[in-house]
Amino acid sequence: MKNEIVHIALKNLQIETGIEGKWHNTVTLNDRLKLDGELNLEINKDNYLFTVDVKNEVRPHQLHQIELYHKDYDDFLLIANHIFPRVKEIVISK
Repeated sequence: MKNEIVHIALKNLQIETGIEGKWHNTVTLNDRLKLDGELNLEINKDNYLFTVDVKNEVRPHQLHQIELYHKDYDDFLLIANHIFPRVKEIVISK
């Protein structure tokens, strides 16, 4: 399921922007955090590596954990199939 979400996102990104990416599953970052993988994006011939958490849906109760990932990792990226409207409002207001 998560791989499918990532591949759909990468396909849409490539169609809309021409940016291509390579997905690598499951990365153990340290003893307490294990995220879903790494994403390497090539933008204008420069490579950018992101640590990724993949979710089918993002709900308000998940925001705290997502904020912790964002604080711990400068290169954190969230890929989601669906983000609930209330979550979008909360994120935009921050």
